[in-house]
Amino acid sequence: MSEKLTFESFAEFLSSRCKAPVEEITVKSSFTEDLGIDSLTIYSIMTDVEKEYGIKLEFEDILAMNLVGTVYEQIRERLSTSYVS
Repeated sequence: MSEKLTFESFAEFLSSRCKAPVEEITVKSSFTEDLGIDSLTIYSIMTDVEKEYGIKLEFEDILAMNLVGTVYEQIRERLSTSYVS
């Protein structure tokens, strides 16, 4: 499990899974519109996130967020509460 999550490391993580250039992934990127990721791929990425960082995400919540930065913040929040627990 990775101990620290930065936006840059999250963007690299996404880039390796969705084949979008890391330079094109910003906090304001939309998974569907900007990165061309469909819901099945989002589900696969979120499963990878759960395995990589040892957290649980709600798929419906992630779909509702749709922006990379919002999902990144949700993951950081989950990580911070998992370290406290």
